[in-house]
Amino acid sequence: LATAKYPRLISENLFKYAVILCKKQVYRYSLKTEHSHSLLLNIKDYQTIKQIIHKLYPDYDKSFAKIYENNNKFAGGNLFISKYSFLEKYCEWLFPILFEAETKINMSDYNVWQIRTLAIVSEVLFNVYIYHHKLKVLYKPIYFITEKKRNYFFIGFAQFMFKIVKNFFFYLYIRPGDLLSQRLIKINNPQ
Repeated sequence: LATAKYPRLISENLFKYAVILCKKQVYRYSLKTEHSHSLLLNIKDYQTIKQIIHKLYPDYDKSFAKIYENNNKFAGGNLFISKYSFLEKYCEWLFPILFEAETKINMSDYNVWQIRTLAIVSEVLFNVYIYHHKLKVLYKPIYFITEKKRNYFFIGFAQFMFKIVKNFFFYLYIRPGDLLSQRLIKINNPQ
């Protein structure tokens, strides 16, 4: 690998952009809708975050609503490259929210995935921060670097299978108003 070129490319791009982010994932519905139908996350936690944002940074209310409630694109993973000054300002904004959330969200009964709530919330908040400040962003794909070629196939296959499984489970959720849920209600509550 010609690694010498990467620091130069990064610094050139950080001259033009505030932050380099991983490509956004596109969901079928808004992040709020996706999370509310997920068995993996507790939607009440996001209501808590919304209240904390309103208390600490009320000028971010509209940005939070735009990103979380009215948007289906999301740059996750907390993977980014930025200048230190950007990181410092972002952390000064983020950590007061997370520290307060830690005191208000009871995770004692959470499963292995739900215990990551604050990490997942921070991914959403990063997108809120970027949107709120109207920052110029360069989106790049994530590459897995390995010495074994067969791992490329495995990683690609694993990502493909994850999408299939995610979509399969998404369609299994019963939503209020769905024809299936109406039929199940009739069957279970004959009148």
